[in-house]
Amino acid sequence: MGKVYFTPATGLFLKRTKRERDHLDYGNIERYGFSWKSFDLSWWKPNSLFQHNALLITPCYVPKEEFNPELGKNLRDHLDPEKKLLVISDSGGSEIASRGLDIDPADVLQFQERNADIGMIVDHPPMSFKDGTPNYSRLEFEKCLAKTKGNAEFASRNRTNYDMTLLNVLQGTVVDDFVTWYKEIHEVPLDGYAVSFKPVTDGVALARYLSFLVIEGLNDKPLHVFCGTGRDTMPVVVWASKYFPKVTFDSASYTHMGAYKLFMIPQTQTTVPVRELCTDEDVPQPCWCPVCSRVPFEEYLKDTDMSRKYLALHNLHQYISYFTALKAFRTKHDEFFSLLSATGARQAIESVETFERCIAQSDIHSGEKKTHSMNSIWGCI
Repeated sequence: MGKVYFTPATGLFLKRTKRERDHLDYGNIERYGFSWKSFDLSWWKPNSLFQHNALLITPCYVPKEEFNPELGKNLRDHLDPEKKLLVISDSGGSEIASRGLDIDPADVLQFQERNADIGMIVDHPPMSFKDGTPNYSRLEFEKCLAKTKGNAEFASRNRTNYDMTLLNVLQGTVVDDFVTWYKEIHEVPLDGYAVSFKPVTDGVALARYLSFLVIEGLNDKPLHVFCGTGRDTMPVVVWASKYFPKVTFDSASYTHMGAYKLFMIPQTQTTVPVRELCTDEDVPQPCWCPVCSRVPFEEYLKDTDMSRKYLALHNLHQYISYFTALKAFRTKHDEFFSLLSATGARQAIESVETFERCIAQSDIHSGEKKTHSMNSIWGCI
């Protein structure tokens, strides 16, 4: 039975200015209402409203004036030194691709090896640089794959901290592209894989991706899943974690929801605009999480940065609570599916069942190593 961790994405960002092409720094930015400078209710700090044991650093380009370069020297000095914290560092690949940035993978690798327990190579997701959509051409896909493989080879040759787990990144929004990407990236010997699936709300697609890794015999390696906290996708990640030695997954959507004043309903793991929860005559107490039990509901209704921060923390706590329940029941089939039924997560049930059907069809428990076509894996439903 493998370990599984939810690693919420944080607000630590990298910068690269046009005038300093040979220099990379790390620091802070105020985004979605968060700022290291003005407010600190981070869940990795001792003064947190609630505690959590893991986080993911998401690097992004920011203007020079937003930076605190001290954060790049030793990140753990800024965290709770008394807590054993799992730190993952993404490479910022989506930001690099969508904005056409020129980032030196050596700088990213050095930062990861200094600060992270798990790092990912600098990948180039196949997406349109214009609007970030996955409507890519064949030429663009091949260029992104070549850049990613080159960065993976660079990381494999130049890594020095072998205590840090270093992951390859798998991309692809359709079957053929995923297979092509996997076959190329698989040639580079790293420690495990990080899976980026599209669309990020499609639990069935995620089930197929993860079952493919198990069937290919890669379930002896660590796994990370990008953006795996949806009501219909988190159950797939947690269920599949039984097959891998260590699984992590991340999300920054709790901050997005806070920015747009969305409140996650604990019972259903769905969101509504916070103003829809009350009328002029009725101000409810819709939740008793550590945030809501300390923050008056009227605070959520204000159009302030602080209000958005509180909403984001409430939403984060709902993710953690959902994850905790799923993790507790992942070895108990009936209880696990009862939990999904109680939240109305019908696609989650279909997705987990899809994963199990793919595994059963592959007959991996027979002890024989078999070769399976992707068509057979994708045809398991």
